[in-house]
Amino acid sequence: MNRFTFFICITITCTATPAAAATTSLCTSGEAEIFNATLKGTGEIVSVCANSTDKAKWLQFRMGEAGKVEMIFPKKHSGSLKKFVLRRYTRPQTTYLKLEFDDNGKNYAIFESFDAMESPREASSLRIRSLADGHDISETDLERTSEPLNLMRLEDQVKTGEFDE
Repeated sequence: MNRFTFFICITITCTATPAAAATTSLCTSGEAEIFNATLKGTGEIVSVCANSTDKAKWLQFRMGEAGKVEMIFPKKHSGSLKKFVLRRYTRPQTTYLKLEFDDNGKNYAIFESFDAMESPREASSLRIRSLADGHDISETDLERTSEPLNLMRLEDQVKTGEFDE
């Protein structure tokens, strides 16, 4: 009887872990997760969600806690791809990406980089800047949980521009 009880406890623990991991994204079931990370220090989640990874019809930035989305941009799916700009800089063994949008007088930018000559090689951050005076309101390192450089999937789907940082 004790062995049986022990087996049930192990089974419950093992099966509960994936369910907990699934709540680390603000994308819902049936949506494609383009980018996902947590803000270091706060644990807040930053997700970029779409209807598909191939030929997305819409794109949304979401920020908040699991089960409690505090910010969604844009609110409506219609025309959302036109509201984002993807910037890219590439040289051998180096790629810098920036996905940005403007909302409520602020510029939001997700940075993602890979540089084989740096340590650490990969980095991600979220910067929020005032459009009125150009000063940074905040810049926070992100702990990415999505695939590295996944923002490149958006290259043929949103406006693009030269990397300007």
